[in-house]
Amino acid sequence: MPSHARRRRKFRRLDSDERRQTLIKAALSCLSRFGPHGTGVREICHHVDVSPGLLSHYFDTKEALILEALRTLTRDFHDKMQGVLADTDVAAEQRLQSAFETYFSGRVTDAERAGAYLAFWTLARTDPAVRRIQRSAYRKQQQLFQSALKALAEKRGVRIDERKVAIGLVSLLDGLWLEICLDPAAFSRATAVSVSWEWLDAVVRRGRRRRGRKSAASRG
Repeated sequence: MPSHARRRRKFRRLDSDERRQTLIKAALSCLSRFGPHGTGVREICHHVDVSPGLLSHYFDTKEALILEALRTLTRDFHDKMQGVLADTDVAAEQRLQSAFETYFSGRVTDAERAGAYLAFWTLARTDPAVRRIQRSAYRKQQQLFQSALKALAEKRGVRIDERKVAIGLVSLLDGLWLEICLDPAAFSRATAVSVSWEWLDAVVRRGRRRRGRKSAASRG
């Protein structure tokens, strides 16, 4: 058998969903590498070696592809967080600890993902559609944390404003995440998790103690 025949690669035709996902991944990679204003149809198609016609077959415009890429990115992160925060069979403290570890895991803080998020934040300043998707993702994330925070406060017998604490916590997490993405040598992921938990623990400790119900005898 000729050597070139032995080296011949077997190709498999991608189905529609796989092609869409390939284009979405290409868009995210290009956004991370070239930024929102340097990412065009040419760059995306060149990244995966396809024709512009194929892109337009699956997405009406480049902007439609960019929006779908953002939805994919935020949905993936939401699914990760929901997987740890919404499991009510697990104690609230453990759920929150796992959420912090997920937030700063290598898969979430990798350079390509960080670059894509930065590109979308830039677009959100001028693109209402991008802004709507980001706001929706933020609300969902905040609600997940609020539920876990409420359970934590109840377990510790204190009252807190879950919404305000969730706003502060998500802001802290986002700030630490961004710093790690921009300068991985600034501090370790373990330090980021520790800082997050110590902040939350201090806030919850300042919560108002829940009053126990008076007995029927004392009320009489």
